[in-house]
Amino acid sequence: MKKRIQQTIILIGDFTILNLALLLTILSRFHDQDTSQAWSEHWSYFLPLFLIWLLVLHISGLYNLNLIYNKRRLNISALNSTLVASIISVVYFYMNQSIITPKTNLFFFATFFLITFVLWRLTYAYFIKAYLPKNNLALIGWNKQSELLLSDIKNQVY
Repeated sequence: MKKRIQQTIILIGDFTILNLALLLTILSRFHDQDTSQAWSEHWSYFLPLFLIWLLVLHISGLYNLNLIYNKRRLNISALNSTLVASIISVVYFYMNQSIITPKTNLFFFATFFLITFVLWRLTYAYFIKAYLPKNNLALIGWNKQSELLLSDIKNQVY
């Protein structure tokens, strides 16, 4: 699959995850109210934030396709990006005197986003691996550099 197509699929999935995180936040916080009304009130305020969050994800390198297959780096980058985007979101809501002041909601939103985002990316990586070409590697000769190379390949430190 082409690189741009994969990145577009990931971008659409990330936008969907942002909407899902907002929906989960609304369902968990406003379970006694009309969900569609709460959704329409919050979505118009969160839409600009979604674009900012996607920009933060892009700047953090989370659209680099190699990062998807390294779980540790993915988790660390996702956590850092969520923290940065959350701080920007707090500033956005307090500078923009809106009807809603989502103190707790923003915490729930960031938590739901982080969990669903990592699950989405790991699921995508699992299914896309079936389409990736399998390469065999033979090391000829054995020395310290060969051991280091083999260790790096096994630990995916690239």
